[in-house]
Amino acid sequence: MNISSFIQEICYILGGLIWGSFLGVLADRIPRGESILTPPSHCLTCQKRLSPLDLIPLWAWVGNKGVCRYCKAPIDRQMLGSEMLSGLFFGILPFISKDFRNEIVLATFFSFALPLSLIDLRHRRLPHSLTWTAGFSGLLLGWYGPENFFYPIWGFLAGFITLGLVSILHPKGMGMGDAFWIGSIGTFVGATGVVETLFLSSFFAILSILPLFFVKTPDSSGVPWYKTSLPFGPYLSLGAMLVLINPGHMIEALQSAASLNNS
Repeated sequence: MNISSFIQEICYILGGLIWGSFLGVLADRIPRGESILTPPSHCLTCQKRLSPLDLIPLWAWVGNKGVCRYCKAPIDRQMLGSEMLSGLFFGILPFISKDFRNEIVLATFFSFALPLSLIDLRHRRLPHSLTWTAGFSGLLLGWYGPENFFYPIWGFLAGFITLGLVSILHPKGMGMGDAFWIGSIGTFVGATGVVETLFLSSFFAILSILPLFFVKTPDSSGVPWYKTSLPFGPYLSLGAMLVLINPGHMIEALQSAASLNNS
């Protein structure tokens, strides 16, 4: 790797860490109905406004040992996870993308998938303010891309109608938030990509829940672990990301990067 490529990689990672901090704010504030702009970043316990030093990605959590340096209250690990995942994603983005436009598509989708997944894991819901904005973004990117005009529209309809019907027929097992999210995903991946996303997300969901059938200890409510609900949003996000990345393109990019390093 030459100097310019190394500097570019560092910029991608630093940009990802900073952007991940903002995505963590989205995941924290939107479920509580707060503005993402005001008030400025502050400790939720002592309400002390955070200084620029407290806002440095990773360091703000690691340097203060996971607690607020003013009142010593624990800092939510969700923010740390958001920054690390974003830094990692943007760090590998140049290697898994075939061109700059594809990088924009992947980065845009990730910017919705991460906060939505974090919110669904914690609150068991997918806010429409994020899913609808994601769908609108997917429509714009699809219309200005190489696909035909109806590509994102058919994708939205294929996803929304499929899980929308499931949520109507089985409301306790699937919510309309999942229907809107897979619909928005469809604007990025198209109708065929929706089928692939549903297959992959279902596969990963089944794979992750299988070990729970061997856990006999009930949770605090007395319900066995294998009967508890499982948020489906993160699995939809993971499946769609794999469809967007396209493993074939990723392998080609990694082989290309390896050949450059050896030359």
